[in-house]
Amino acid sequence: MRGKPLSKRILMLSTAAVALFTSAALADTTLTSSDQKSDPYTTGAKLTNNVGNENAGNIIIQSGGSVTSSGNAQGAITIDSNNWLLNQGTITAKDKDGASAIHVDMSVNPNYTGTSITGLTSSSTAANTGIYLDGASTTLANGSGTGKYGIFLDSASCSAVCTFTGDITLATGSTLTVTGDKSVAIQIGTVSDVATQYSVLKGDLTIAGAVSTQASTTNNTAAAVYGLLSYGQINGNLTVASGGTLSAYGQSAVAMQIAGQGITGALDIEGALASSVLSNDNNSCIYSGSCKINTTTNPEAGSALVIGASIGTASGGGGVSIGGASSAAAASTAGSVSTQGTSPAILITPSAATMTQTGPLYLYVYSDSTNPGFSFYNRGSVTASYSNFNKPTTAIQLGGLGTGFETILTGGMFSSGTISASAQTSNDASTSSGVSAYGLVIGDYVKFMPNEAVKNAPGSGGDPGNQAALVVSGDTSTGGSISAVVSGTRGGTARPIWISGANSYVPSLINTGTISASATTTTASLAGNPKDASGTPQMSSSATDPLVAVAIEDDSGTLASIVNSGTISAVAGYTSTSGTTTSAPDNNSQIAYAIVVAGINNGTTIKNYATASKSAIIIGDILFGGGNKQVLDLVGNATHVSQVTGNVTFG
Repeated sequence: MRGKPLSKRILMLSTAAVALFTSAALADTTLTSSDQKSDPYTTGAKLTNNVGNENAGNIIIQSGGSVTSSGNAQGAITIDSNNWLLNQGTITAKDKDGASAIHVDMSVNPNYTGTSITGLTSSSTAANTGIYLDGASTTLANGSGTGKYGIFLDSASCSAVCTFTGDITLATGSTLTVTGDKSVAIQIGTVSDVATQYSVLKGDLTIAGAVSTQASTTNNTAAAVYGLLSYGQINGNLTVASGGTLSAYGQSAVAMQIAGQGITGALDIEGALASSVLSNDNNSCIYSGSCKINTTTNPEAGSALVIGASIGTASGGGGVSIGGASSAAAASTAGSVSTQGTSPAILITPSAATMTQTGPLYLYVYSDSTNPGFSFYNRGSVTASYSNFNKPTTAIQLGGLGTGFETILTGGMFSSGTISASAQTSNDASTSSGVSAYGLVIGDYVKFMPNEAVKNAPGSGGDPGNQAALVVSGDTSTGGSISAVVSGTRGGTARPIWISGANSYVPSLINTGTISASATTTTASLAGNPKDASGTPQMSSSATDPLVAVAIEDDSGTLASIVNSGTISAVAGYTSTSGTTTSAPDNNSQIAYAIVVAGINNGTTIKNYATASKSAIIIGDILFGGGNKQVLDLVGNATHVSQVTGNVTFG
């Protein structure tokens, strides 16, 4: 009785060994410059209903070589074995709904451990890599049809968690272009992925080339295109490298969305991440000539970056970095995230997840040696610009879902780059009550943890250090800034930093850069904000044309410490079409607050401290909360001043 199970086990091992040997034994397929193939290729056996060439083994498409699949709802290249792909030529899938340039059947759990791809443009070797798009290569999914893919890690046939073990690299000089509504340049998993059945990329995904997805629809109909969409998990690092671009063009287009099970490593954006509808000169649509910046009917792009699941792990590693891992790196990489439309350029919320949430969304601490201890770094730029007049814009917005489902930055946020939002009004609308420009919105159930023990302590010459939950650093040559600007013929509201959630937690802020709010109108007779019995303008949702600038506003009641060794500025008023100075409109109904902490009854301390190299400037009114612990401390020195220009009111 004991011998039969043993014999069965031996048979099973023998079968597995044969299967492994068969996969390894497949001869490589090399397409040279004289090979322009019109049939698809599959690395292993053809999938059901697939056509073309099978058992291709490792596939090498050399410069000048090509594979074109027309009218087939499958991959021009299908990977369904442990064989890798090197593209140095052209791969095209076209003219069919659901077509893929590169399709991976995740149910085979492809594993590239120990592999080595040589002969690369860079003369280097790609180890443990399953897909490598080399410099000057072209990968396309184009022509007619919708729902197309550039690279698709397809989990539809998975009955459990399926894993692609190996790196995916899009090298400098490579291009991956997808056109068609509802299309995705790079997709990991499917919308039906659940906690027990999803795709895992166990390796690094590096984008150093140009990746773009473009809608075919040229009007305001939602086209639902994505640059990168992950329904599963990236068990490694995701990097948009210096010089790399990831773009999505069209109504509601999203450049990158991290949902599903998130990322176990870090998210680095050292190149450009963009969702857009307008060309660089803002005078025409990327995909049609019908757009003009001076209108109200353009399409509106979606967010450039959406994070709906955790990044990193509690055991170490993770977080987000834009613009490099140090101040020196920022000068060379200049990472950027930008959008044109009403959606936030960066949206971080578990409501963007595609799986049932079991706890908070965490951004864990990113590994940074220059300014250690933070979860989110911006040393590049985050920009929200308008594609239509009279519409709101937001650069960064965070939100949670409730107790136990918060969004938590375990080390808070550090920005020495730029964060900016701009909106413009016109007389095409009867009101500007919904027009706003917000730089950083910290919504309900969001926590910025201070993590002070590992952050830089105050230094010499009045340097305040960065032991705070939120830091706007002016240490770089250009200085960090968060700005919000509303301009035009009507009014609007500008808020660079708004802690809007009653259940949020942001205990401390240090600014050595610039935080500026500007709300201006070219109409001197604008009604502006309603006034109380004493004639003081009041913020009101009923105002037809509000004119409000608030540089820092805390509605959570948790911002207990503000240290300013830079500039905090709020300006609101009338500016002539030919002038640059701002004055009060005719009825003096503008509101300009530098700091509003009216919801704090347990005390807020504002330290306006000049340093050895910089004055501390606050322009605009300050509104404290109630209680007896409201402190405004001004400290200048022999060479630099501490100055407040505005009224100070204690609640």
